[in-house]
Amino acid sequence: MTGPSTGEVHWPGHAVGQLGDVFDHPHVVLIPAGQRRSTLVKGTTSPADVSRCPHLCHSIAPTAANGLRKPGWMMGVALERTAGLHLRRPAGTLSATELSAVRRVVALALGAGSGVGLHPGEATRGRIVRLALPMAKPEIEWAVILTELTYSALGAYQVIVPLLDATARTPSHASVFVPSNVVQSATVGALYQAFAAVELVQSVWHPKHVAELTTVTVPEADVDAIAQAAMTFLGVP
Repeated sequence: MTGPSTGEVHWPGHAVGQLGDVFDHPHVVLIPAGQRRSTLVKGTTSPADVSRCPHLCHSIAPTAANGLRKPGWMMGVALERTAGLHLRRPAGTLSATELSAVRRVVALALGAGSGVGLHPGEATRGRIVRLALPMAKPEIEWAVILTELTYSALGAYQVIVPLLDATARTPSHASVFVPSNVVQSATVGALYQAFAAVELVQSVWHPKHVAELTTVTVPEADVDAIAQAAMTFLGVP
């Protein structure tokens, strides 16, 4: 059995849904087979979902080729990671033009060059967070927010990259190290050295999946380096 392919439209299985009640929404495969898990872009047919971030969404009309049931949007700010076995048989495939447009809004959602949030109560891009269940796992407790600056202030979806313990884990070629003094300050010594595990880039729902929003912001140059690495990993412009 082959895995999913980039651009395929899937209706998620019951194991998908960490971002909320997404079982009735289509998803588009962004990172296909060849990776241990696939990265999906969430779709929606609700204007309310899009109202906060229209610049980070792409509208798509149903066609025989893409298999969508009615007009909707693909949300660049809502990324899911799942095993291929959790996906049903694809409903269709996006055209090259549709897939290019979806990749563009994902790139915008990663926020490279949009700045970082430096003041509590405002934008959260670049802030280090402690994750809550079900996102948190023994080896994944801390993360940095990448979400485009303006939208990051609104809560709701936040694109994050987990921070892993560099003293216990070997970074991949895509990983980006975060300054140790920043990591130690944010985690109160829980992490001494850490790297951003770019291959784990995904979205969480804030505040449901965020146990603690720290006041520590990763320097803008480092946040942009993480965003650029995530763009390369996801294959977005």
